[in-house]
Amino acid sequence: MRKGLFTKKIVAYVCAATMVFSSFAGVSVVNNTNVIADETKADIVLNDTGSPLIKTWGSADGEGYAYEGYVYCGDVSSDYKYLQITYSGDATALKEARWELLGKDDKALGTYWFSQNDQGTFKTTDDTLVPAPTETAQTVVIDLEKTGVDLSASGVNAFHFHNTKGNGTLSITDARFMTSLPAEDTKADIVLNDTGSPLIKTWGSADGEGYAYEGYVYCGDVSSDYKYLQITYSGAATALKEARWELLGKDDKALGTYWFSQNDQGTFKTTDDTLVPAPTETAQTVVIDLEKTGVDLSASGINAFHFHNTKGNGALTITDARFITKVPEEVTTPAPTEAPTEGPTEAPTTPQPTTAADPSTGIKLDDVASGMNKTLHIDKAASGATDGIKYAYLGFVTFKDLATKDFRYLKLTYTGDITSLRFEFNEKATNANQGPFWFDAEQDVHFVTADGSPIQLVGNNTTVVIDLVASGVDMSKYNNGIHMHGNSTTDAAFDVTIKDAVLYGGVPTPQPTTVAPTKKPTVKVSRPGTASVKKATKKKASAKVKISLKKVKKAKGYYVQISTSKKFKKVLVKKYVKKVSFTLKSKKIKNKKKLYVRAKAYKLNGKKKVLSKKWSKVKKVKITK
Repeated sequence: MRKGLFTKKIVAYVCAATMVFSSFAGVSVVNNTNVIADETKADIVLNDTGSPLIKTWGSADGEGYAYEGYVYCGDVSSDYKYLQITYSGDATALKEARWELLGKDDKALGTYWFSQNDQGTFKTTDDTLVPAPTETAQTVVIDLEKTGVDLSASGVNAFHFHNTKGNGTLSITDARFMTSLPAEDTKADIVLNDTGSPLIKTWGSADGEGYAYEGYVYCGDVSSDYKYLQITYSGAATALKEARWELLGKDDKALGTYWFSQNDQGTFKTTDDTLVPAPTETAQTVVIDLEKTGVDLSASGINAFHFHNTKGNGALTITDARFITKVPEEVTTPAPTEAPTEGPTEAPTTPQPTTAADPSTGIKLDDVASGMNKTLHIDKAASGATDGIKYAYLGFVTFKDLATKDFRYLKLTYTGDITSLRFEFNEKATNANQGPFWFDAEQDVHFVTADGSPIQLVGNNTTVVIDLVASGVDMSKYNNGIHMHGNSTTDAAFDVTIKDAVLYGGVPTPQPTTVAPTKKPTVKVSRPGTASVKKATKKKASAKVKISLKKVKKAKGYYVQISTSKKFKKVLVKKYVKKVSFTLKSKKIKNKKKLYVRAKAYKLNGKKKVLSKKWSKVKKVKITK
């Protein structure tokens, strides 16, 4: 008995002593004053066996409210002020998602949405909304205090996951509560100015024609942490038109060839998911996002690249080039690594205004780097092109951060055939797009004029006024700019010239069309009969669907859509085809459990496609192992 008591006392003394000594761990002396260092608590990973957050949530099927489940958080005290999640998925997966947070004893801490909502909205550490999911995984840190969660009396113990069916799936690959923000990466920039093979120099020439191999650039020890390439450049407007870089990893591993103009082989994308702007006489700085570009950095960083181009497109001068681990808060033009040659100093350009624009005078969409006033061209599609069509991205049009919901009218004057031209409206906060909106009224989503008149698809200095609100564009949200897209065919190239493009608040008075259309109006063609889907099959793990249609008399082809919803609320694949038996391929349909197909037949009225009035009956895809 005494021995037991003695042992318990010894254990108590040892524990007390341990606590005393451990309380001095991390003590530093500053001006003779003891300061206790912040306690570093381990992250709490939300991967409980019974109720994990780390999994795939939601579904593309169904409609209406959905309770998706319960997540247990563990011992999350009020010290844990940040929630970090890594996620990917459908762009709309978080559109109506909300989490009901609970504290100790199931104390209600509020319901918080990922889109703006009066009930409560999740905010990141920089006080913005959580970005919409993409196919590429992204990591974001939610600031619970900025979100408005009261952690003073109780931490977060659990939460309920609520959503709306039909918005797609969300895959969370990592989720954790943290007491402090992750340490910033302090790796130094890697400047590409190697003595033997620098990128910082003048490339290309205005002389000659045909293919040109311009040289090799050594990058050094560029690990996969360096996800961005920042370059400062100037030169001829066409210098990057056919320029492409062949990237190499360790042991000369091929990482792909990437072009500066849109190309199926691979295309460089900036951090705002647009093309690298054409060079100008004035130097400009751009940050290329290697992940958005599609470069696989998972196994190997970039070790070197080959520079390929076409002669005769002019010279490109690069005055700074560097790999960086994070996007600078504000991209500025750094001083050249080497002093430039002497010459006249060019006057600085006038910056764009940042004050509110007047809806009556409008916003001219004529920005030098990313305006709409220009000629849009796509070469004629090759004879072997899929479905006889060649798709191309035609550039980004900026609203100069001035547009608001008051700017509901888009006036533009154009020459050429705009049948395949369409616009997507961009939201700055999440980089999400709304659209595409076509000028062709035969398409499901198309523009509507302010006076209700039909849009003349083949124009010659033709002016049209689009009512964006009536067309369905949400200019209160998608007011950052426009992405332009178009198609050429095996019969003709795509050539459209746009001028006098302006956003207005009030309805502007359109200028009369002074020049007659260059093409005679074609004879009206009757609509083809309704299409019918005979068969649609797919292997579960495959990204291909085999489809057979019933031939429609006098039809030139068919317009086919694939969706995970019977009502086709979200279309995953849409394609024009000429045959009745064909295969559609898209990574969006891989591993989907339910898919549906519908189709319309079309005839041609000149270049314009005249679609059947009704869709075929919806056909469920037969999925096999």
